[in-house]
Amino acid sequence: MMRKFALAPMVGLFVWAICWKASAQDFGAGEGRSKGPVRVSVRTSGEYTDNRDSTADGDSTFDFYIQPRLDIESSWAQEGRMVLYYMPAYRWRSDPNIWQNENQVFHDVGLDVDHKVGTVTLRLNELFNYTDDPAVQESGRTLRSDASFIYNRVGGGALIDFGRVALADIYAQHRMKRYDEQIVADESDEDALVGGVYLMSRFGGKTSALGLGVEAAQQDYSSARGIDRGFSSAKFIVGWENSHANLRTSLRAGWQTVEYDDSSLGSDDIPSVSASIEYLQTPDRQMPGTRVALSGGYGIRESDVYPFASQKATGLSALWDWELVPSSLMMTLSVSYRLGEYDSDALPAGGAVEERTGMPRPTGDETTVASSLELVYRVNGNASLKAAQVYEDVDSDVRPSFTKNTTRLALWYEF
Repeated sequence: MMRKFALAPMVGLFVWAICWKASAQDFGAGEGRSKGPVRVSVRTSGEYTDNRDSTADGDSTFDFYIQPRLDIESSWAQEGRMVLYYMPAYRWRSDPNIWQNENQVFHDVGLDVDHKVGTVTLRLNELFNYTDDPAVQESGRTLRSDASFIYNRVGGGALIDFGRVALADIYAQHRMKRYDEQIVADESDEDALVGGVYLMSRFGGKTSALGLGVEAAQQDYSSARGIDRGFSSAKFIVGWENSHANLRTSLRAGWQTVEYDDSSLGSDDIPSVSASIEYLQTPDRQMPGTRVALSGGYGIRESDVYPFASQKATGLSALWDWELVPSSLMMTLSVSYRLGEYDSDALPAGGAVEERTGMPRPTGDETTVASSLELVYRVNGNASLKAAQVYEDVDSDVRPSFTKNTTRLALWYEF
């Protein structure tokens, strides 16, 4: 399942997260340890799950992955930095269902560029993914059409520093998903565009800031059945951020207006809020690194359930990174809670009735609780081992509920 991405520009938190990421990556040999401008690595991993298709009565399967990776890094003076990577992946599945292939290929390309011009820092981010998922055939019959697709997300922005007075962040992002097979693309292609401006006024010796911003977004879906699920939205935001020693807090609240492309749905107006608190202790010789982060939010976003146009989403999450043994063993524990409200006023006219049963489509809530425990052991300067256990529980009124357990074990080696 392709993850959906949301843009949440928090300038101070973003910069601090980059600093933590750099120190955490230096911990793991195979996950970004800087050894020169060109790095080659490979990861082999096995993954067992008791619910292959995320269904009420799940079937188990084992997946084996081989993922070579090429990283190219470049920097110039004090003004800029570029990181480019390419990671193809081959997956073998022990027990695919009748709609799946035993072998599957993926491609990932990523690019991050930062460049400073005077008091302006420019950034560009690109993520491209290709999933090769050809048609499934048996005895000359096509059981499932070609579901191969590309997913691309490109974003950019400018951070303008007005010294001790203020900061301004201007940003935009475009996402798209395109299927190879026309009959699949006609119903499943997606486009999303979001952009905004956020202004922050500093006070308290640069440790605190008040903000004011506006954000606009457009979500579009293809539909051969005439089900118009697209919508546009606008957010008006006020915010407060504070950093003191190793603690950072952020609060943003405002109002969100949504206009649906389907005229029968009209519009929607609700409060929008997001908050986060983060403690960061960077690793040094006296104390191991640790990071604790809590975040939450509420607002209207794209739907995860077809054919709803949108959902009212509440999300809470907690993350704990802890260096158990300095430079050798890292633990990550995460827990998240998501509540999606699917109301009839977000159902386009063509999707209000189920085609299979002819009955009104059910509405209601979908609650997702997920947790994961991950351990990374650095074997030496070139190799690391990773083990993870993931649990997911989905209780839904609008599609089948399920639980899922996944166990992963991976070996990463950098040449």
